[in-house]
Amino acid sequence: MTETDIAYHDVETLKSVLVGRKIVSVQDGFKPEPTWYSRKLRQLSYTLDDGTVLKATESDGGCSCANGCFSVAPGDGEEALDRAIGATILNVEVEELAKDWEADHPVHALIEPGSISSGDATIRLFVYTELGKATLVESEGSDNGWYGWGFWMSVDRPETAETAEAVS
Repeated sequence: MTETDIAYHDVETLKSVLVGRKIVSVQDGFKPEPTWYSRKLRQLSYTLDDGTVLKATESDGGCSCANGCFSVAPGDGEEALDRAIGATILNVEVEELAKDWEADHPVHALIEPGSISSGDATIRLFVYTELGKATLVESEGSDNGWYGWGFWMSVDRPETAETAEAVS
């Protein structure tokens, strides 16, 4: 398998991996290797019909506070994981909502995904299938500009004759 990291807001790369593919299985678990302080990070894994595995992994800023910590969860609830199986992905969209704390109560403002690195936000990765729009991953978190923003995405692709030739 060849693993590649993808920024959660890199919609074009996500489209190149996902569009036209079917989700054949979904796993909700934890990243196999623990972090340096042994906190397990939640990881959602989507296996596609060509053997590719898309993984969304929560991030931890690595400090004792909540800065840089972003969760990952199936956005439409746990039952959404089961509904995703067998669906053909037709399009991909990312939405990022920043919380504005200046108002009397927090207000979510739609922003360009990946455009800020400080504050609180909700990030959603949507896919469009023949069944409609579904939230594949929902992430919530915050940062002060120092510990990291968003969550991690990676793609494991099965090695083919073409990829093996490109490596050698």
